[in-house]
Amino acid sequence: MSLFILKVLPVALAAAAVPVGLSLQAVFGDRQPHPVAMTVVLLSGSITYPTPGEFLKEGRPQGNPRLERQLDRPLEIMAYQVGAADYADCV
Repeated sequence: MSLFILKVLPVALAAAAVPVGLSLQAVFGDRQPHPVAMTVVLLSGSITYPTPGEFLKEGRPQGNPRLERQLDRPLEIMAYQVGAADYADCV
């Protein structure tokens, strides 16, 4: 064998082994479950909540108007507000 082949062969074998190792890790590797977000259940009934935003009357702040909504069936929502990055991790 030539000296060139003896130098190149180990590098070529290592380069070929990397994708095989990565694919085996993807198939047989330990998979950790993602943590589940804590949720709360809003039961059927009516909910009154303030409208978001700033409301002025004659240039002075005033209380936000309140909206009332009827829930016909229970609604499960996340217990804590999350940012866009956290949401993207889950979706």
